[in-house]
Amino acid sequence: MFIKVPYGISYTVMYVSWFFFVVSLSLASSSIMACKKAQNKPEWENLMLAQLWPPTFCMSQKDLHSRACNPANLTKWIIHGLWPIKDIPGHVTDCLPQQTFDSAKIKDIEKDLNRTWPCLVTSLPYTWIWQHEWCEHGSCAQVSPELQGEAKYFRKTIDLHNNFSIDMALKSASIIPGNDYYLSNITNAIYDTFKVYPDVMCTSVQGKRFLSEIRICFEKDFTLRKRCYSSNQMTFENDFNCSTKYPINYPK
Repeated sequence: MFIKVPYGISYTVMYVSWFFFVVSLSLASSSIMACKKAQNKPEWENLMLAQLWPPTFCMSQKDLHSRACNPANLTKWIIHGLWPIKDIPGHVTDCLPQQTFDSAKIKDIEKDLNRTWPCLVTSLPYTWIWQHEWCEHGSCAQVSPELQGEAKYFRKTIDLHNNFSIDMALKSASIIPGNDYYLSNITNAIYDTFKVYPDVMCTSVQGKRFLSEIRICFEKDFTLRKRCYSSNQMTFENDFNCSTKYPINYPK
């Protein structure tokens, strides 16, 4: 249903690609929507929790006049997704058997989802991000008993987001929005809190790099992994767009 992008591409670039594909779709009157493109076996080793900083995403959208971005009242890190991954860079997506997305199944946690996992693009249906994440990533997580079905998948992701709070980890290291920090300051803050090495994503706007996303990983039993991948094949400079030499802005 959505365009695949390489692992290192930022959330902003992914959202841009998805947007121009889905704007042509109208919101169905039914709460049930078919997931498309299911084609892969749900074979994966670990889980990646990606958490997003809304102001960075929204500031990068100013030149896209066809839609509005709404970070209003979003002063905390939010969920991007919970993704099954293999022990090599990349995601396992769009898995068999074919799934559907039924918003009625998560109606009782909709308030929590709007708070922790909102759709930032106001011209899209507010359920769009949940439909996308369920169809592309949740479909592959169904081999895990704790993630079977929409209700379990979304509830577990919210629990992980709450239990492994990026807001708390950064604040504990006196890292607050509106200032510049070195990448080592950010990674050390996450390590000191959770004893893991995170993947930190940045977004470039007019030549300056802004903190965009922080990802940590889990085993299938939801114990933390020291690193997302056994071999350190990714580099912050080339794959995550974060400078290891110059400060990164953590915008308000």
